[in-house]
Amino acid sequence: MKRLFFLLSLLCLLSLRASAINLDSLMNIEKKEAHKIPRQVFTYSFNINTATDDTFSHQLDYQWYALKYMGIGFGMEFDRNDVAAQQDRDDNNGYVTSYDEDAVRRLNFLPMLSFRTPTVWFSHDRSWGMMLRCDPMLVVSLPKNDVMWITAEPIPGTPYYHEGDVKVKNHGGKWLAWRLRNALSFYNEFGMLSVGVSFSDYNIYSCRNHMIYRGKQIFDRGFGHTTTVFVSLGACL
Repeated sequence: MKRLFFLLSLLCLLSLRASAINLDSLMNIEKKEAHKIPRQVFTYSFNINTATDDTFSHQLDYQWYALKYMGIGFGMEFDRNDVAAQQDRDDNNGYVTSYDEDAVRRLNFLPMLSFRTPTVWFSHDRSWGMMLRCDPMLVVSLPKNDVMWITAEPIPGTPYYHEGDVKVKNHGGKWLAWRLRNALSFYNEFGMLSVGVSFSDYNIYSCRNHMIYRGKQIFDRGFGHTTTVFVSLGACL
């Protein structure tokens, strides 16, 4: 009986010792992973936006992960429409005009929440890995109401106007939108490369969606949603 009690006691001690070793190993791994996962990320993104027209925008973000897989961030985006296509059409039709002054330019401010998944590591020393990220955000756009300079009369036979000296201002433009950004990110402790897609009810033309001249609406775009494909480079701290 004493031998049995001694064996059981020895087994319990060995089990506790093994559990302590395993717990220490898990804690060490956790500490190592926490050290490798960046807490702060500065990012530059090049965006291709598809809505009424295709536009290209540039974006800067800062994200701080207060928790391991959740944080907050703030970004700024400069969006500008491409007037080259309209310019080419008018040049081919014999019209001599420039649309560059009439381009739509918007500055977007992007407060956001930032979520990320656990890392899939590609090396034993955890020097680089992969994660999924999701950033729901608001899009605060300036200006809310844009202006256009048009000719007094439309192009003959069309409802469209060239650039001119008549000022028309939009009314009731949209300044607030939502955006959901999703990314696949590859990173090490110094940098991050991401590719992804975002969905939003933002539209670059929402600052011109109610332009009225002589009782007629001269601009009828700016109501569709926007899908964005992007690639970004980031510095990890």
